[in-house]
Amino acid sequence: MKSSVIYFDFDRTLLDTDSLKLEQANRVATITQLTAAQVEEGMRAYVSSVDHLEFTPEGYAQFMAELFSVVPSDIIKIYLTTPSYIAQFVFPEVKQTLTEFVKRGWKIGIFSAAVPGYQRLRIEATGILEYVEKELVIIDPKKTGIDALEKLPDDVIIVDDDRNVIEKLARHMPRFRPIWCNRKTSDTLSTVPTISNLLEVLPICEQYGV
Repeated sequence: MKSSVIYFDFDRTLLDTDSLKLEQANRVATITQLTAAQVEEGMRAYVSSVDHLEFTPEGYAQFMAELFSVVPSDIIKIYLTTPSYIAQFVFPEVKQTLTEFVKRGWKIGIFSAAVPGYQRLRIEATGILEYVEKELVIIDPKKTGIDALEKLPDDVIIVDDDRNVIEKLARHMPRFRPIWCNRKTSDTLSTVPTISNLLEVLPICEQYGV
């Protein structure tokens, strides 16, 4: 059976999340007049108090207010009120890749582990939803759990940067056809294709025979 559906993870697959977080930390420091070290300390403390996949701007803002006596709404503004700057942190090849898949008649989805509300706002801010089928957006902090996996169609290709996620998906082959997007190291996996740039996805799809 030939697949015509491909899901992309969002953070660190489509979005340069680490660079975005650095930009947001700088903005928090500027608006609150905290030092970079204080902002880093606050973020580290907040993330350690919750599951990192359950980060919310409201929770973080309140935590920082209690820790440093800053105004929560100032921090919320950075994350929720004016998120348009997020678009500049989409990886350079993303729109070209998505455009090519759309031209070839593929349906594109997003398969993301996060809190749905804030994550959806971030996805919308990037402008990539114009390439994506709205009904194929799956956002779930426990995306490798049974409930989330049951939402995926059979014979679907999934591109993700998280090695643990890819290895879990590989256990369900051939129902799922995972591709590991490893942008950080030269490591590869013997069981699934590995890429470092999304422009490599189409050739991999051809190898899959789709």
